[in-house]
Amino acid sequence: MGEAAGGGLRQAAWWSYAGSLYLTAGQFILGIVLARILGPADFGVFIAVTAYTSLLLLGAQLGFPQALLQARSLTPEAIDAVFWTITSLTFLAVLAAWLLSAQLAVFYDAAAFRPVLLATSLGLLLMPYTAVGFALLRREMRFAEVARMNILAFNASAVVSLAAALSGLGVYSLVLAGIVSMAVNGVSIFRALGWRPCGPALRPVTPLLHYARYAAVNSLIGASASRIDNMIIGALLGAAHLGLYNRAYSLARIPTDQFGESLGPLLLGALARIQDDAAASRAQFFKALTAICVVTFPMLALLLVAGPLAIELLYGSAWAGAGMPVQVMALGGMALAVAVSLRGVVNAQGLVRELAVANLVTLGLTVIAVFALAPWGLVAIAAGISLREAVMTLWLHRLVARSQLAVRPRETLHALLPPLAAAAIGVLAGSVVAWVVPDLSGPGALLRLAGICAAILVCFAAALGLLARLWRSHGPLRAVADLATESLGRVNSRVARRLRQLLAL
Repeated sequence: MGEAAGGGLRQAAWWSYAGSLYLTAGQFILGIVLARILGPADFGVFIAVTAYTSLLLLGAQLGFPQALLQARSLTPEAIDAVFWTITSLTFLAVLAAWLLSAQLAVFYDAAAFRPVLLATSLGLLLMPYTAVGFALLRREMRFAEVARMNILAFNASAVVSLAAALSGLGVYSLVLAGIVSMAVNGVSIFRALGWRPCGPALRPVTPLLHYARYAAVNSLIGASASRIDNMIIGALLGAAHLGLYNRAYSLARIPTDQFGESLGPLLLGALARIQDDAAASRAQFFKALTAICVVTFPMLALLLVAGPLAIELLYGSAWAGAGMPVQVMALGGMALAVAVSLRGVVNAQGLVRELAVANLVTLGLTVIAVFALAPWGLVAIAAGISLREAVMTLWLHRLVARSQLAVRPRETLHALLPPLAAAAIGVLAGSVVAWVVPDLSGPGALLRLAGICAAILVCFAAALGLLARLWRSHGPLRAVADLATESLGRVNSRVARRLRQLLAL
């Protein structure tokens, strides 16, 4: 059973990785273009709005998508009941947004806040179908289709947002992007599943409530902990500073957020099916932990070395204030990469009640850090948020250690050592290049950044490859190396087949 799950996990991991890589690169490039068109203030208003709408969205879902993914068995009636429950709660969420919009606009002292909030909340009405649909696809391990859907939705939303921004719509170009993405995903899901909910019914949802209610609490608390800093900074320092802070935060979180969104549910789905097999669950956890760190640490190392240079060169001088905060948050991003794997284990083991306590602690630490450190500026706040990530990681590990998996700190460190060592070598190599190559302007600055990036990536890959050859007893590293070799083999075979077809013509 463990081998079968491992084979399916490797195939799904490939598609999840490829899709996440495309989305990461696409969102990164799109963010650069939109940042140069809109500026920090527009982004600040949108971030402040989405801090509230995202909480309303999670509240409307009530943890049912996670419950669908985790449940051992499902009936069509239960799936329909989940859809209608989420739909009912979504209408209540939209109503709440409209009732609170005027008061929140006064709180943030931003005239654009209320209309942006109202427009964004309307997009929530498309959420119930996509939430249930994606849960069903992931439950069936159809990650290739999920990846293609996300890519298609991103492409459509990118075209719309760029066209709207160039047309002078300002912050509303970001609003349209979210609505278009949700609509395209809904159409794609319908084509893949052909699922149409039957008449309204709520009673069959009862068996899922036990897991869903705790999952909902955890999601709301976790989302509040990750967004309450935006709420407070926007009110204390203004929309422009919030835009700078969020740019640093988002850039440092791109690796963990993108790969966590794909590999996190993948890990949860795999572990949920073998949750009674402690040995197989432990093996999958260590493989996932090493894999997530391998794909996230190189970019975090780049931000740690050249964050200020990258910010000012790519986004423009108006965003220079995000340079030092992104360096500090890159350290927190490394702790967050570990937390992604730990969270998948905690959810798969059904420890949602214990996770709620950990999320409450994180929420409290976030509020304390932002209020206490705001007088010292964004760099101090970034340090507090990175410390929060480290505390959350330790807390999650404590939960996993007390679960039936009984993962010890020494075992986790063993899984982390290869990517940590490779990242340290990459940081050292990038720092040497940054020190040797003087500050340049214009195209020279871009070449300097490219040199730092190349040094980090090449040295990281070389160090990891050397460790894989020398440390053959390291099971998780060997599994990651095998997956990389298999993936490269597939790419090479497809390229060779395509070349033969072109030559035949």
